[in-house]
Amino acid sequence: MYFSDRVKLIRRTSKKDERGVPITDAIGNQVFTEETTEVWGDRVSPTRAESAAAGQMGMVAEATVVVHTDDYAGQTVAELDGHRLIIYRTFSPTPDLVELHMGEKRGETGGNQH
Repeated sequence: MYFSDRVKLIRRTSKKDERGVPITDAIGNQVFTEETTEVWGDRVSPTRAESAAAGQMGMVAEATVVVHTDDYAGQTVAELDGHRLIIYRTFSPTPDLVELHMGEKRGETGGNQH
């Protein structure tokens, strides 16, 4: 593994008012803040089994990125090559590494704001 691919890991947190109630925009969508961390990873193509498993969850597997365990803190969104993807599953093949399985929800087009 070369860890030559840059990936942005994004933690999304719901904005809340002083009473702890989630804030929404003018049309009722919840408002989020984002914290982005850039890390080095090793991008690999999803396996056929991973693509099938993603399909069962209503997802389209786009990429698998292996990162160091210390670099991943439970983020749910990633940006890879300028595209935002949902991290729908993680797997730790060793104590030092974690595989981030990323994709899009079926039926959604680019530009959605996960």
